[in-house]
Amino acid sequence: MPGLNGGLIGKVRTVSISQSVPGVWTLQEQAIYRELRTWPGGWTPASINTALWLDASDSATITESSGAVSQWNDKSGNGRNATASSTARPTTGTRTINSLNVLDFNGSSNQMTFATAPMSGTSSGMAVYVVQLDNDPPSNATSAGPVLGDWGTDSLVTLIWTDGTIYDDFLSSTRKNTSNPTPSFSAAPVLISVVSASGLWQIYVNGTLLFSTTTNTYAVGTSPKIGHSDRGANIYVDGRVAEIAVVANSTSSTTRQLLEGYMAGPGRWNLQSSLPSDHPYRNVAP
Repeated sequence: MPGLNGGLIGKVRTVSISQSVPGVWTLQEQAIYRELRTWPGGWTPASINTALWLDASDSATITESSGAVSQWNDKSGNGRNATASSTARPTTGTRTINSLNVLDFNGSSNQMTFATAPMSGTSSGMAVYVVQLDNDPPSNATSAGPVLGDWGTDSLVTLIWTDGTIYDDFLSSTRKNTSNPTPSFSAAPVLISVVSASGLWQIYVNGTLLFSTTTNTYAVGTSPKIGHSDRGANIYVDGRVAEIAVVANSTSSTTRQLLEGYMAGPGRWNLQSSLPSDHPYRNVAP
């Protein structure tokens, strides 16, 4: 890393001194934080025990050939790397969100799988991820697949179906027919958070609760995927997948909001203005 006078460390120190209004960043400051792939505050998913952490902006975690991704390495330290072969490989290096690299899933064949289920043996869990679809609603059923497919045990799960509704069974025995979310999932990136435990299932869009039920049986699918579900129909996600963090044995609102605040930061996917006004990290770093 360059020295203090001309490098990134020097820039960060200048920012911290010049920032007169905490939590309000200039365009120059945001550009620096994008370069560092973080924002001030120091908290990252490495600060907690994640079961899985996939970050498309970190090129060191991506194995590719001519842009076709064969492995996406887990940053949690658990070695739960996602892999793909042949036509299943998503693309890297062609699309971005907030000037950061994302993986592009084509909505017809791209998917990634795991050697073993990351949430096997757990009793509760949550996932937080950033995605931007190419079409909302999808133009056809094949391209209406989920980001996290078959992590539960029911069938025909989607992110957005052709009717605009989210149908999801994340870590559940029963698919939840939620509703049609207000923000367009194609007009801008969205931050999705899903929480599951016995007697609790919730989904949030940009930090705002979309659907909640106390009728839930916790269940872990044995063949979870990224970008695809093959239960009931072969369906694939069509769009940009930026970052995924999964936490085992926790339904903590504090943890969920920390992950949301981190991913929403100007140095990450720049979604903090989409968080609700009462979110603890709408204007400040976690």
